[in-house]
Formats: sequence, C-alpha cells, structure tokens
Amino acid sequence: MSTYTNPALEAELAYRRLLAVTPNNPDAVASLAHALTAQGKTAEAEALLTTALKASPADPRLLSQLAAVYGAEGKPEQAIPMIEQLRTTDPSAASNPAITRLLAHLYTLTGDNAKAEPLFRTLVSQNPKDPTLLDDLASSLVEQQNFAEAQTLLTKAVSMRSGFPSDSAWGEAAGHLAFAASRNHDPNMALQALTERATVLPNSPASLFLEATAHDALHQYKDAERAYRAFLTLAGGKYPDQEFQARHRLIALEHER
Repeated sequence: MSTYTNPALEAELAYRRLLAVTPNNPDAVASLAHALTAQGKTAEAEALLTTALKASPADPRLLSQLAAVYGAEGKPEQAIPMIEQLRTTDPSAASNPAITRLLAHLYTLTGDNAKAEPLFRTLVSQNPKDPTLLDDLASSLVEQQNFAEAQTLLTKAVSMRSGFPSDSAWGEAAGHLAFAASRNHDPNMALQALTERATVLPNSPASLFLEATAHDALHQYKDAERAYRAFLTLAGGKYPDQEFQARHRLIALEHER
C-alpha cells in the first residue's frame, strides 16, 4: 500500500530541523516560509519572515520571500515597494530573474500590466525557450488588448508542451490561446486550442462559451447551439453577461435552422 506524502510538509519539517541547529539562517528561514506558503500557512510565513527581517533588514532572500507571501495573501501593494527598493539598492537582485519575475507578477496582480510587460519581455529575451514566460508575457498583453501579439506568443508557447511543469499548466496555456484567438477574430485557432485543452482539462464555463462563440462565428450553428447549452448548464448564474448572450443567441439560432 502506497503512503501519501506531502512534499511541502516534509520540506517544512526539514527546515525546522535545520533552524533548530542553525537559528536565524536566512536561507533556511526563506525556504521554511516558502514551504509554509505552499501549504496555505501564509500568516505563519509572514510572521516568521517579519521577525527574521528585524535581524537582517536588507537580506534579499527574506525580502523577496516576504513579497511572495504578500502576493499570495492578496496584498501586492505591500510587496511592490519592497521589491522595487531591493532592485534599486542591490544590483544582484536587479539582475535576478526570479526577483524580476516576482515583481512582474505583483504588477499584474494590481492590474499594472504596462509595468509588467517590459519585465516579462526582458525575461523572455533571456530565456526564449521557457513557454511559461511566453504565457506570462502574453497574459499581460491580453490585459492591454494586444490580442494579435498575444496569440502569436501563445501559439509558440503551446507548441512547447514539454517545457511546461505539468499537463494541466499546458492546458491552461491552450485555454489562454483560445481566448486570445477569439478576441483576435480567429475562431478556427480558438477551436483548435480548445481541442488541445480538452485533452488534459475538463470543460469549464469559459471554455464552453469560447467554443460556442467560435462555432457561431463560423456559422456552425448546430455545434454552437450545443456548446451554448452546455455552457448554460455549467454557468449557474455566475456569468450573467455571457449567459444573457447565450440565451439570446439560442433564440436567434432557432431561426437559422
């Protein structure tokens, strides 16, 4: 019989043992905070890091991990000034890809995609074979309604399936491609991307709505009707604008038969 193990919990216990031997070790503190955050114990991680920073207020490992905790807690506004200041005062932090990516993600959490975009572009130029970076950059472009470039980047990202950390992450990127293609008036690509997504992820209200509108745009009305109905079944009142549109189109499609 196999025994389930929790890697984050095992890491937490290991770093606690290490800290018992080497108290105030910044690497161990930051790593323990990371393990705690992975388990949703963000309040504990925040308290741990805040205490450690009193002894080492400029330590980049502690600062960047606390910023990540703030991001996980939905408090990016508290994290951004910390990382901006760190990058200003510490050249090694300014050139650290992980810290640059953290800051870019924090900007996206506040909706400041215009600031996130150049950081993601820098990271992509440094590591063009990382499809998750292409996905990140494309997402910031989608938020700025640059759908054409986003579609190009996501097409490349989805073609690099082995570079994703998991099949589900690849499937999410395929969903992003479907959305960008839909907004870029390319329903054929949207359907192709949704077909790829469906090989690893179940249908969602969003994917079904994209499928329905793509079929609708291609005048494939029977498929559109089927997808609209499937969307309405899953939506359950959580997407009022799209549900109104779906019902309106179903009425209209009755006259297309």
